[in-house]
Amino acid sequence: MEQVEVLIGTLTDLNQISTDQETKKVRAIQDRAKCSWLRLQHGRQVDAIIGVQQIYYERNKVENPYSVVLDELISQDVKEGFKQRPLQYILVGDQVKGIASLKHLLIPPEQVLKVAGEIADTQGLELAKEEGLAGLVSTDREIGGIKLGFHIYPGDILTRKAISVSSYASTIMCTNPLTWAGIGNFGRFGLDKQHERILRIERITELRPRLENAIKGSRELLGRLQEVIEKSRKTRVKSKEAKTILTAFCTAYGIGLTPIEETIKRLTLEPKSTFGMAQAASWVARHGETWRKTPKDQEGHARQRMATVGAASLLIDDPKDIYAKALKWLEGRLPQKPEWLTP
Repeated sequence: MEQVEVLIGTLTDLNQISTDQETKKVRAIQDRAKCSWLRLQHGRQVDAIIGVQQIYYERNKVENPYSVVLDELISQDVKEGFKQRPLQYILVGDQVKGIASLKHLLIPPEQVLKVAGEIADTQGLELAKEEGLAGLVSTDREIGGIKLGFHIYPGDILTRKAISVSSYASTIMCTNPLTWAGIGNFGRFGLDKQHERILRIERITELRPRLENAIKGSRELLGRLQEVIEKSRKTRVKSKEAKTILTAFCTAYGIGLTPIEETIKRLTLEPKSTFGMAQAASWVARHGETWRKTPKDQEGHARQRMATVGAASLLIDDPKDIYAKALKWLEGRLPQKPEWLTP
């Protein structure tokens, strides 16, 4: 991975950052970072301004309307001498890929995992790398052919992913991983999110006690997790419901159609239950062929998203209800309906 650098300063141009020590030119600022800049300078109300101007440019066939709007708004602020808040500019190579306020503590993932390892040692636990997952996992117990434990995801210095401690499960026979790290993405479908604890740390002194409490809380949930898994084995789901729900879950998590298709094909080999859905997604997370072209430094994150889709499937109490919500949510989100969703 390219070198990560954090600069504290203000923008003097769309491609120039001024700090107390230097003025540095950058090749580009990603749109996501530009949007963060505008929100941090003007508040969430700027979203409405962006939206209105984007619609105007779309109607006038302007190429890349969203990017154009962001560039215009930032350039206008800089040109008119808007009094900027100093911010943290996160550079990867020569590009700004993230922008954060000075209140946002940027902790290197390695430091998070080091502290987590020290906590695990004091509790007589072992943390280990799990193929297909970013971060580390610890197995607390084995019940009915399934390993149960917790998963520590150390966050992302680009500020896009917070530190999280979540429940973790793995089928022993097939070694398919399931993780609840990132389960909050499925709140729109009404799923229970209690199996994940997201840690937003503002002071480095908070890191150890917050991690200790999160690990303790995750271990206390394992009895409940066992009940969830056993119930999922008996929760029947129709083929069309399973395909639609998995497509919606994967799409909501930014997973492309190719890995979704592989998951749908695997579904035919699994039990017709929410447990079978989980197994199909977790099988693709571990053994799938669709990750071959994924950059090596992103492969763990990509596989983890699919493992989280599998974990989310276990939380489905009423497949009919989630199916209806998934159908509604998918409306207009796919450019072309895939063949597995056609009657």
